[in-house]
Parts: sequence; C-alpha cells; structure tokens
Amino acid sequence: MKNIKTQSVMFLQGKRLYLRPVERNDIPLLQKWINDPEVRKYLNNSFPMSLTDEEKYFERISNSSKNDVTLAVVRKKDNVLLGSVGLHKIDYINGTASTGSMYGRKSEWNKGYATEAKMILLEYAFMTLNLRKICSVAICGNIGSIKHNMNCGYKKEGIRKSHYFRDGQYHDAVMLAVFKKDWEEVLKKNSKK
Repeated sequence: MKNIKTQSVMFLQGKRLYLRPVERNDIPLLQKWINDPEVRKYLNNSFPMSLTDEEKYFERISNSSKNDVTLAVVRKKDNVLLGSVGLHKIDYINGTASTGSMYGRKSEWNKGYATEAKMILLEYAFMTLNLRKICSVAICGNIGSIKHNMNCGYKKEGIRKSHYFRDGQYHDAVMLAVFKKDWEEVLKKNSKK
C-alpha cells in the first residue's frame, strides 16, 4: 500500500504524532480503511462506503458545527496518515463530549499511537474547550480500545447488554468515561517516566 504523506498544519502535537483537520486527499485512504472488515469490525458503520459517500462525510465534517471535531492522526517523522479521532456531541453547558477513532494502518497497530492520539485529543478537550468529562463506548471484545482508553485515565461506568450486533450475534458495550482530574493524574504519572 502506498503511504500517503501530508504537508499540512499541525493543529495539535504530541511526541510522535500530530492531529490536523482531515483533508480531501485523505479521502481515498479513509474510504479504503472504513471498508476493510478487520478495521470496521468494532466501528459503528456496518454499510459499505463508496468514494462519493466518503466525500459527503468529508464535506459534513469540514463544515461541522462547534459540537463535532474530527481530526487526522499523522506520524510526525514521515507525515504518514495512521487514522482519525473525533470529539463528538460536544455539550458546552454540561461540559461533556464523546470520542471515536479509526486506525486503518494495520502495520502500526499495537505501538501506542492510539493512546498518544487520545491523550492529545483529551488535552484539547480539557484545556482548550474546558470540558470536564469525556465518554467512550467500546464493544466488549474490543480489548485494544478498552485498554487504550483506560491507559488515558478512563474508567468503566457500566455495560449496555446486547447492544451491538456483529458476526451473527449480539455483544455488550462497555461505557467508559474520563474526568479532567483523572486525565491529569495520567499526565503527571507519564511525566515521571
């Protein structure tokens, strides 16, 4: 697979990654990933996405309100796109939002990129947007998602029984959330390493 390299502004930065707005030239790769059964397995999208569908999605997120932010996750050393993260349903009155992510570059799975990207996104949510609580949902079998969320300070809040239908059967959903103070504790702990 050809590596897509980007030359764009770094909106948010971490040690190995930066987050930036999704760009039009990302569309073909994102469309390929969203249709990959292994990538899509734990996502909320069960329908095939054509290039036109992905372009419509791009237009929607490009013109989105202040209640929804989707960003590309890019590796700094070579500007290679790894996936995307989002902060959704931002509620400024209650100080809450939810997150979602997709990492399509399978050769880069299990290298800590998802945790780093989530920590960068949480810094933006807590320190720039002044939110107080961020929620995530994961299918019980999605151990990677649950683990990287918990590495960011998330705690399990509950289970939604038989919430997702995958592979011919229903699966429970794990409800996770992180408060700013818990995220700050993880930051403090990581700074001592």
